[in-house]
Amino acid sequence: MVLGAELIVIILPKLFYKTMKKIPLTLSLLALVTTMFAFQPVMLSAQSIAQTSGDRVQDGLNSIRDTYPAGAQGANEGNLREFVKKILEWALYLAAMVAVIFIVVGGFYYITAGGSDEQAKKGRKTLVNALIGLTLVILSFIIVQVVYRFLVD
Repeated sequence: MVLGAELIVIILPKLFYKTMKKIPLTLSLLALVTTMFAFQPVMLSAQSIAQTSGDRVQDGLNSIRDTYPAGAQGANEGNLREFVKKILEWALYLAAMVAVIFIVVGGFYYITAGGSDEQAKKGRKTLVNALIGLTLVILSFIIVQVVYRFLVD
């Protein structure tokens, strides 16, 4: 009977503490691996091109030439605005991805501090800065959308 009480009072809390200490690290690694697999490229195969005669290929080339004539006839202000908007959007998407990566890194530092105040401070600072950066990216994206709508209308 004494062994059972000793097991419950002394041994189980020690085992529980060791197990609980590993859970944040396990969850962090699981989240990292999951996101790595989530953003893997998907391999797709295109439909094979059937053998065509030279006339059909020439017809296709003529169709392209008629649709997109040589010269800068298709270029106008609207296309330049759209081009600049797309460039800004891609830059903001990239900045948002970097901010999310820093949120994960800051969270990792904070979770794995293990009582180290210096590492916990570093993790908190990284998290706060990454969240400020992500907020600025979101606000910048909204500003780009609003300015573009005013320019178009």
